[in-house]
Amino acid sequence: MSWTTRSHELVVLRVTLKDVQNELDAAKVLLADRTAEIKEQGLALSEKEDALGRTQGELHIAQDELHSMCTTLRDTQDQLSATRTKSSKWYSLLRLERRKVLRLKGQSQGLTGRLKMLENTLVPALNAKTDTMANEMKQKLADAEASSSCSDGIIALLRDQLSSSLTIAREKRSSSLRFSQARRLFDRGKSAYSMKFRSIARSLVLAGCARKEVGSVIQSIAATFGVHAPKRMSGRTVGRIMLEGGLASQIQVAHEIVMSDSITISSDSTSHRHIDYTSRHVAMKMPQLASQKDTGSHVIRLLGVDSSVNHKADTQLEELKAKVNMYTNLYNNSPLSHRTETRLSSLDSGKKDNAYLKLGQDTLRGPLSSDLVEAVAAAHDEALKQAGGLDAWNDLSKAEQSARESAAQECVARQLGMVAFNSLSEKEQRQWSLIVRAGCCMHKELNGVKGGCAEMAACWEESGFERPVLLANKDNAATLKGISDTDNTDARTMAELRAFEVSGQGGPKTTSIAGAIFNNKDDKKGLQDVHRQYFAAIKGPGGSTTFPDTSNVRYQSHCFAAEELITYLDNYIALLIQTRYKKEKRNFSHMEENLFNALNDTPTLTELAVLVLYAAAIGQPYMLIVRGDGSEETNILDLGPFHNHVKNHTQKLINSPDLLLAPDASPKLATLDGETWQNAHAITVVHKLAKQDKLPNLKNALVAFFRGSLRVWNRLTSEFASDSTNSSMSTMERERAWMPTTNDRNEGALGAYRVRACQKPTMTLHQYNAEALYRHNNTADFISSTYTEEDQRWLMLKAREVDASGLEHSRHTELNAHAEKVAHESRVKETERLNAVANETARVDAITLIIDITTLEHLTRAQLDDQLAVHRRCNPTIKAKSNYKNRDAKLTAVKAAVADFLNPSSPQTTRPPGPSTTSDLINTLNPEEKGVQPETCGSESDSDSELY
Repeated sequence: MSWTTRSHELVVLRVTLKDVQNELDAAKVLLADRTAEIKEQGLALSEKEDALGRTQGELHIAQDELHSMCTTLRDTQDQLSATRTKSSKWYSLLRLERRKVLRLKGQSQGLTGRLKMLENTLVPALNAKTDTMANEMKQKLADAEASSSCSDGIIALLRDQLSSSLTIAREKRSSSLRFSQARRLFDRGKSAYSMKFRSIARSLVLAGCARKEVGSVIQSIAATFGVHAPKRMSGRTVGRIMLEGGLASQIQVAHEIVMSDSITISSDSTSHRHIDYTSRHVAMKMPQLASQKDTGSHVIRLLGVDSSVNHKADTQLEELKAKVNMYTNLYNNSPLSHRTETRLSSLDSGKKDNAYLKLGQDTLRGPLSSDLVEAVAAAHDEALKQAGGLDAWNDLSKAEQSARESAAQECVARQLGMVAFNSLSEKEQRQWSLIVRAGCCMHKELNGVKGGCAEMAACWEESGFERPVLLANKDNAATLKGISDTDNTDARTMAELRAFEVSGQGGPKTTSIAGAIFNNKDDKKGLQDVHRQYFAAIKGPGGSTTFPDTSNVRYQSHCFAAEELITYLDNYIALLIQTRYKKEKRNFSHMEENLFNALNDTPTLTELAVLVLYAAAIGQPYMLIVRGDGSEETNILDLGPFHNHVKNHTQKLINSPDLLLAPDASPKLATLDGETWQNAHAITVVHKLAKQDKLPNLKNALVAFFRGSLRVWNRLTSEFASDSTNSSMSTMERERAWMPTTNDRNEGALGAYRVRACQKPTMTLHQYNAEALYRHNNTADFISSTYTEEDQRWLMLKAREVDASGLEHSRHTELNAHAEKVAHESRVKETERLNAVANETARVDAITLIIDITTLEHLTRAQLDDQLAVHRRCNPTIKAKSNYKNRDAKLTAVKAAVADFLNPSSPQTTRPPGPSTTSDLINTLNPEEKGVQPETCGSESDSDSELY
């Protein structure tokens, strides 16, 4: 084939291909048009389907409405049928009544005829008889008027009798009403005792009536009203009624917390018969439903007194969480919570986490959003996944499902709350996360006195003055007989050193001894009555004859005792002498002798005078401000400037002690509040003793006391420092975080429990708490104003559950388990310690005793420690190695110990077994070692540990 033919064919193919391409483009355009039409038709079809769906929905609605109308129609037909039946009955009755009416009309026509006949015949006869009777009555009236003067007295008497009869009738009616009310109150019948009846029982218990006697008392009250109460309330029932009051008080506190925007919690701990107890209170603004007994703008509610396994901070925090969660569960399950639609959040974590939870719960209760729906759906899916799927979820119990749903909801709330918290401003975040702390003011004052006493005790030796007389107990006094505290301490035995260390002296020790003698906490001991009788004659009517209670360590008791002893110094000395000579053997007891010696000792009197001056200048004015009248509403967070004034005033008295010591000292300049002396007589006596030169070192002791007290004040007022949280709080934040100035409520609650436990040692702790909460939280008014019959029935059931739950047994089991755990750990530690002591003893036994001074000069610090350990066994004057701070001090101590060891007449050294002199030591050496080094005191097998 030629190229021409091929070229022609190629042209034809190209033309054909072009035609095909054109047809293809046309087909594509047509396809695009058809596709667009199909899309339009699809959209139209979708719209029609939507319309059809709406129509079907409307049809379903119409069908539902039609069904409802049919149902209504059937009901109407039934009602119509019933109405027709009734109407037929009424028609029958109406016909009967119509017939009766017709018969009555016929009878009435007959009666009308008879009446006309009687009028015509009887009326004239009656008129004539009436005229005759009227004439007779006129005659009798004339006769009565003639004798009226005789009847006045009889009429007056009848009037008096009528008045008396009316009075008696009213009294009987009132008595009957009271009898009826009393009968309704005391008549139990077959039901439970009424709320008023239960309130009476609780009131009787709070008044001191024994629970087993409450039933008898109520029966006596009922008999007074003339009502017989056949059922006597048992002690067990009274106990459950008290538990109901305690549970109601817990619900009351929880409800008030829910309704309050902020709270503060306080606590304190003590031990009673070797068991730790913790008291807790919560403070908040005055609730709307507060009792009339609650005054002021804030209330403080008791949470309870609970036993604790120890006083550690972590333990107290966990116990607080458990306490709050117990209140939370009780309140959230109560009818009051359901009725008011309020809930109390638990305290499972820190404040910020609880803020997340609260904000998240508020978000969940707010308007719906897509994010909220997604979060809840995700949490629900996660709960189903954790359960193992939908089938596994359906197999769970209702309680388990509810618990898992609550946990999922709480998780969602925390997530949403965290987002909400981060979206708040810095100021709002601070309000949600702010935590502030403050300490009890009276504990600050107490520790200030302790710090001052410690500094004052140290100043005697530092100044070189004579120290107060030693006031050792009977056993230590026998050990220290013939030994003065000024003797050389190196000449004392270990027992004597120990006796000096534990024996007290000075003003605080004197006031403690005086309190033990004149006001002992044990009523069977002391001279309480003798003291009262003696000083009643001295002080006269109205004077206090009870010695300050230092035996129980009350606030300011030692300062008050110092005032008492200084003011009536001669009288107390005379009382002690009188007590001595009243005895058959005419001698002091050891405690009385100590007090007598102290009251005749100048340094001791000086310390007592310092306590008097400090109390007058700082202690008593401070106490009046923080816990005196009018301080109930004072917020401790507002006392920062006041405490700065306390410290400044203390420093002023340090710089100018004559403000207190001058004979003409002015209370306006010397006291904290600038007011008059609280005990001007005591100040006068102190100035008089100082003027007589009986207190020669008063100024030095006073300055030392105030210096030590100021050091403690600076340490204990850190919450008011310029960089503290309190200093940056606004006025509103301080008001929301209101706290009382003292911890008296918790101190009092613990003291009340100790008294109650002594009075009724078998009372369970939860029964005591029920009684204490009902009393202190004024729950009676809350119950009367808030509780319904439903609440009362729920309380009764809950009290039975608590009574049968074995709370006291569980508490004892927990305490016993913890005690066993601590004892086991202690035994393990003791075994480890004894093993360590045995190993150390074996190691020291293997140490070579070196007495060559030149060799000692080349020993290291550790080797000198070993030498000290060897010498310390037989020389009690050698202290522990920690008392020697460097190598030179250790070397000096070792050289002194070697000198004592080589001195046969030294009383301090007890020679160990083995060579006792230098020559004996040298003779025990090998020939080649003589003159080179001394023999080791250890065994030959221990040569690896020998030191040279």
